[in-house]
Amino acid sequence: MKKETKPLWIPKDAGTTLKRWYREGPGHYNMRHVMGVPTGTKPGRRVWALFAGDDRVWEVQPDSLLSGAIRAAEDWLTGRS
Repeated sequence: MKKETKPLWIPKDAGTTLKRWYREGPGHYNMRHVMGVPTGTKPGRRVWALFAGDDRVWEVQPDSLLSGAIRAAEDWLTGRS
């Protein structure tokens, strides 16, 4: 029985103190911090969002946790959404 291996997300510095997580394999996908939507009187918080190259993938909801964002991205990328 073949064991399923998860795609590898690799952290890389993106210039200053920002870090992006790149998905190993085709597609040039990466996770970046973006500002979330403000709620009431509270300003938006930084959330992780999926990008294909420099274009945001709007079909995948951002998450405040990197693990949640990667899980949502993998579900979308493999068609499990």
